Amino acid sequence: METAEVALIVSGASAFITLGGLFWQLMLYRLSGARLQVRLMPGYLDRHHTICRGAGRSGLTANFEMFDGPEVSKIGVELALIKVTNVGRISVSVENISLDFGRSSSWPWKRGRRNTEGLVVQAYEGHDSTSARLDPGSTVTVIFPFWSLVKGSKHLTSKRNFTVRGSATAAGRRAELSSRRLSWKLTPQSASLFADSGEPDAELRAYRMLWHQTRDNEGRTKFGSHWHEIKTALDNGVSDDELVEIFDNAHPEGGVYISLPYDVRAAYKDADLREQLLPLVY
Repeated sequence: METAEVALIVSGASAFITLGGLFWQLMLYRLSGARLQVRLMPGYLDRHHTICRGAGRSGLTANFEMFDGPEVSKIGVELALIKVTNVGRISVSVENISLDFGRSSSWPWKRGRRNTEGLVVQAYEGHDSTSARLDPGSTVTVIFPFWSLVKGSKHLTSKRNFTVRGSATAAGRRAELSSRRLSWKLTPQSASLFADSGEPDAELRAYRMLWHQTRDNEGRTKFGSHWHEIKTALDNGVSDDELVEIFDNAHPEGGVYISLPYDVRAAYKDADLREQLLPLVY
């Protein structure tokens, strides 16, 4: 073998080793920094304040029956649970834990994404805000009432279909999204995260209107223990004055909207609802 050929082989091997070392250094840099794992899961908070969590499935595959148990009431609110885990080696500040609805523009050169967040539900492990400080290996869960956010967005309800993923941003990094394979693929006509559920019936509409307007930070409504009485009155078609009296007797100290009994009745009848209240029946 000639000297020139040997020199060429040595040069090639040296270049390969150098590139391999550079690649390894880049991987070490990435692994040593902040890394987040984001998961999006469906959930349900029933009227007894029992919260149920499902696997990361939704849309065409998940059924309400995944929440197996006789204690789970179907009268409740559908939730989106975003679980963020720090799988890196250093502590990290996480912000903008939210729902991601895809790119903000169909033009390829525009890279922004459309995110939505709302008032969180602090039931059980639910965090009290959409930002947190995570140590290595620690996890935070943020819970949103899902459909009131979706139905309140005219952009989403006017699209042919849309995909939902969880999103979280580590300080100084781009947003990390939950698995594309487990994303929720929904349409403007969708009204439930579960394949075996559809549009809410009269009782569900009325309860969800009541819940959205009276729930506290932990997702409890002060009228929860009086729901059977309220529902019976709605079924029997009591007058407005009688319905107002039931609400007043349930909580004489007040602290609720004057229009609440009328809004609950309107949701029950699916009529005469103000436009801004329509998302609250989901």
